[in-house]
Amino acid sequence: SENGVCCSSKTFLAELCEVAMSQNCGAYPELSEKHDYILKVLSLEEERFDATIDAGLNILGGVIADCKANGKDTLSGDDAFKLYDTFGFPIDLTREIVEEAGLKTDDEGFKTLMLAQRERARAARANISGWDNATKTLLADLPTTEFTGYSENKTDAKVIAIIADGMLVDNINE
Repeated sequence: SENGVCCSSKTFLAELCEVAMSQNCGAYPELSEKHDYILKVLSLEEERFDATIDAGLNILGGVIADCKANGKDTLSGDDAFKLYDTFGFPIDLTREIVEEAGLKTDDEGFKTLMLAQRERARAARANISGWDNATKTLLADLPTTEFTGYSENKTDAKVIAIIADGMLVDNINE
């Protein structure tokens, strides 16, 4: 492609999923029961991701061309963040493509913008509406949950409370 990235337009996850489902349907019968639904959702998500990547590549190509035309050697943190936040373009892919184009990425600027976004999200969560005052009071007495999803793929966690109908309960049904 024009951005130096070679991508196949053929989707493959559904085929891969078929193999995984056929090998695991004995242990997980719901894989057989929801076979068509799983493949449909997977295909739609893969197509959506492909569209995101294509759009991001076009935008990134333009930004790289602008950088070079203006004699810059670094993609701004603002541009990298905009690609990530607005268009869903992965930062690691941005870095790789920018490096292949002979430029650097302003990682510190990107990190600063990410931290600011997290703070805005945290503040917005603090004002979540829809919970009654009794539930808010119960939540206020619980320790704060630390979100680790930006830096970890897995985290051990412990359920410390279950709230149902405005009360702490020991268990709850589906």
